[in-house]
Amino acid sequence: MENKKFTNEEDQLIRKTFSYGASIKEVCLETGFSYDRIMEWTALDNNAKEVELLQLSPKWKAKKKLVDTIDDDVKNAQWFAERKIKDEFSLRSELTGKDGTALIPPHVSLD
Repeated sequence: MENKKFTNEEDQLIRKTFSYGASIKEVCLETGFSYDRIMEWTALDNNAKEVELLQLSPKWKAKKKLVDTIDDDVKNAQWFAERKIKDEFSLRSELTGKDGTALIPPHVSLD
């Protein structure tokens, strides 16, 4: 059985849904296409590679927005630094021994 071609509107709907970071199953729910039909779409041309890029879109937009607003928003700058420059700005301090093992205080004899 020959695969039915995707219309331009169907193609755009699938791409748009993937660009929200949707999984294949979520694209099925949003578009009403079966899992097999979406897999047919991903098998076309370079669509499988494009899906990976489309799914990164929300993450990239969030990063870009955050970095774009760092100059204007001290809270954004602080949040970014605490999470991405942890060695200098982390609010959390680790109290562990070598390689993350439990910290064992030395035994001091008072003889």
